[in-house]
Amino acid sequence: MITHVPEDGRRQEVQVRIVDISGGGLAVLVPPKELRFEPGTEYSQCLLRLPDGNPLPVRLKVRNLFEIEKANGVKVLRAGCEFIGLSNQATARIQRYMFKLERERRMHDEH
Repeated sequence: MITHVPEDGRRQEVQVRIVDISGGGLAVLVPPKELRFEPGTEYSQCLLRLPDGNPLPVRLKVRNLFEIEKANGVKVLRAGCEFIGLSNQATARIQRYMFKLERERRMHDEH
């Protein structure tokens, strides 16, 4: 979830779908209208929800934005975002989650 507080002071919370994650950042599908994603934009109040515990507070900076086509032919925007100032604890938790995903993928591929 990304919380954005624009200049008018109205707090806005938007849930985004994560399509890729790494130790340095993540990629999300851009919601159609809720938030304006542009390279260089920073979101300082984000919550990253991993399945293994409480949400992690993170700061994100949009690095790139491009259009992709989903399997059903629908075109959507994908934003690549960098983690800013991630704590060591948050980094370790994200890495554990990535290792778990990789183990599950390998087990699936073997069967």
